[in-house]
Amino acid sequence: MVVTAIALFVFALVLLKRIARNEEVILRQQRALISAEKRAMAGLLACSVAHDIRNILGVMDFNIAEIRNDANLEGANVRAIEEMASAVDKIKQMSIRLMRDGRGAACAEGEDVDLGVVFCEIMSFIRSHEAARHCDFSTRITGPLRVKAKPALLYRALVNLVLNGVQAIEGIGKVELRAIRKDECVILEVHDSGPGVNPEDREEIFKPFYTTKEDGNGLGLVSVKACVRELGGKIEVIDSDFGGACFRFLLPVSDS
Repeated sequence: MVVTAIALFVFALVLLKRIARNEEVILRQQRALISAEKRAMAGLLACSVAHDIRNILGVMDFNIAEIRNDANLEGANVRAIEEMASAVDKIKQMSIRLMRDGRGAACAEGEDVDLGVVFCEIMSFIRSHEAARHCDFSTRITGPLRVKAKPALLYRALVNLVLNGVQAIEGIGKVELRAIRKDECVILEVHDSGPGVNPEDREEIFKPFYTTKEDGNGLGLVSVKACVRELGGKIEVIDSDFGGACFRFLLPVSDS
């Protein structure tokens, strides 16, 4: 009788352990499904937003073309129209990338991206931004560097970080984009000469809706963190040698 009881106890114990393991597997599968559903919904939303943006840009394109046909247009007005056309074209490219990422066209391991080209595109875009017209922009890159990354996410993360730096210096001061190779990685940094970020706030600033600006929405750095995480990196904030903040993350080098 005692032997039977012990045998039943051992059997029950083994069964409970097996059930517990099965429950863990089921929970992991549920979490994976929920995560996949969230990504799918995010992809659909991205495609929807990109579609609406392209519709609006079509109206802007038409009106820019009409203004270009004005024979009285000259000087500063011509330059302003060309800057507008260039900005519209950049937004078009961003919407195409957004739609492509939303459909999952970008491969999981990323693409071969030339950082020199990305830096030039970002600087060209930022210099035409109203809030950044009086900033001192610069880039520092240690030779030709290529990384493996999703271009749309990389571009979005860096643009948001540069604009964050512009806001930190209130439109007057220095902002610099840097890329430094370290072993098989590239360290990407955005420096500014603003007031910096207090150590106790360096985790808080990446939380949704957290902002120290009166007109801020607290979503810019949330977007950056999400992009960097999707790129396979982790963003951090340290002190900059400009006296302000330095936001940095790492990406794998592409030697192709």
